[in-house]
Amino acid sequence: MIESGGERFLIDGFPRNSDNLNGWKQLIGHSVEVSGVIYLDCPEEVLIERILSRGEKSGRSDDNLSSAKKRIQTFNSSTLPIIHHFQECGLLLRVDGSRDIEAVTKSCAVEIEKAMAKEVISLTSTLISLALRGDKDSYNKLCMEGSIGIGGNSLPADSPLEVEQFCAEERSVESVLLSDVNVRFAGEKVAIMSYIRDEKQGQRFHETRVWFSDQGKW
Repeated sequence: MIESGGERFLIDGFPRNSDNLNGWKQLIGHSVEVSGVIYLDCPEEVLIERILSRGEKSGRSDDNLSSAKKRIQTFNSSTLPIIHHFQECGLLLRVDGSRDIEAVTKSCAVEIEKAMAKEVISLTSTLISLALRGDKDSYNKLCMEGSIGIGGNSLPADSPLEVEQFCAEERSVESVLLSDVNVRFAGEKVAIMSYIRDEKQGQRFHETRVWFSDQGKW
């Protein structure tokens, strides 16, 4: 993964059982952040039909009815509990796998983008909370030096935290309430999030934040 130079990875067919999951946690779990787990949900009869159809062309000796039923049994006993685990963690991305390849591929892309958008929304809420608390060190780890646009003007932001705190004081902001949230991606490494901040006084402020992905992290 390091040698590839990539930032985000799709790991196919893993983890399949509790041993896989425990091994992942011990060896690499502390080094990466799992954005989501795609589950291609498909009825057993469709799976069997596809395996038998593949067997007519693949020449594989295990593409038969008996082997197919054994695979499904192994999935239900070993893999399904892992799926339930990720569902409880709020990471499961369920896709209807009974459709054609093109439809399933499009749905997977949509779910992956939703997972990435969820990351950006969570980080934005965290960033605003850090600004309200005045946690400079934690804030600066998430916010790069650049510029902040206020009232249509771009202001120098040697200290983005100070600018954000000033705006919060002017508006008497005490909490983070976001609505009308929209996240769109410009390529793989740029996310643009726009939203409305609802303040206690009933005022509403439109804000936009641009997030950049660096080494797999926003």
